[in-house]
Amino acid sequence: MYKNYRLQVIEALLVAGMAMIIVIVAFNQAEDKIEQLVKENLEQRLNYTVRQCYILEGKYPPQISYLKDYYGIKMNPTKYKIDYSLKGMYEPPSITICSIEEE
Repeated sequence: MYKNYRLQVIEALLVAGMAMIIVIVAFNQAEDKIEQLVKENLEQRLNYTVRQCYILEGKYPPQISYLKDYYGIKMNPTKYKIDYSLKGMYEPPSITICSIEEE
C-alpha cells in the first residue's frame, strides 16, 4: 500500500512538471508573437509617418529623429535599432528595424 501511494505521488509530480513545461513553452511563444506584432506596428507607424511628412512638407524626413521631434513618433531605443537610409529627395527612405537582444 505504501508503494502505491509513493507511485501516485511520483505520477502526480511528473504530470504537474509536464504541465508546467507546457505552460512555459506557451508563454514563450505568446511573448515572441507579441514582440513580432509590436515590431510590425512600429514599422507601419514609421512608414505612415514618413509618407505623411512627404505629403505635408514635400520632402522626406532627413533622419529618424525628425519624426520623433516633429511628428511624435515614440520608440524604445533600448529595444530596437532603426536603420534609416534616405536615398534621395524624392525617393522614400529605406527603414529597417532590428530587435536588440537583451544580454
